Amino acid sequence: MSNLVSALKEINTSTDTSPLAYRQPYTYQSNVFDNVFNKYKFMDEINDFPCVCVYNVVDSITHSGSNIKYGTLSINIRGYVRSSGDVITDCEKLVDDIEYVVNSFRYRESSRNLCVVDSRVLTLETDEGLFDPFGVINLEVQINYER
Repeated sequence: MSNLVSALKEINTSTDTSPLAYRQPYTYQSNVFDNVFNKYKFMDEINDFPCVCVYNVVDSITHSGSNIKYGTLSINIRGYVRSSGDVITDCEKLVDDIEYVVNSFRYRESSRNLCVVDSRVLTLETDEGLFDPFGVINLEVQINYER
């Protein structure tokens, strides 16, 4: 999980031109300023926006014959934004950036050392502007790896 947190900290309005990039070149639309945590935080604990929390990791193992085992990590990611303009647009930008990082996670050098086979976003929810000027996004991510 710490590798995913490190990857999410790279969301900084720069352009990813890595030859291993999922879609290249990709320009991040948000800047998280290293506000990525490997634990859940409530909105009243956050002073700097945007903020991303990675939490609630569930690990399961699947045996598929010939002594091959695959692990599956189910991870929840919650993002918080604050906007003086359109909060829904800012939420969408952060979601796009997180989705890019998750989808390209399996191509990273650090993930190859972990034998990551697949990484993807399974579900996405937003508060749909309910907390305006704040915005909340929730993503469920799945990472498959060979054990």
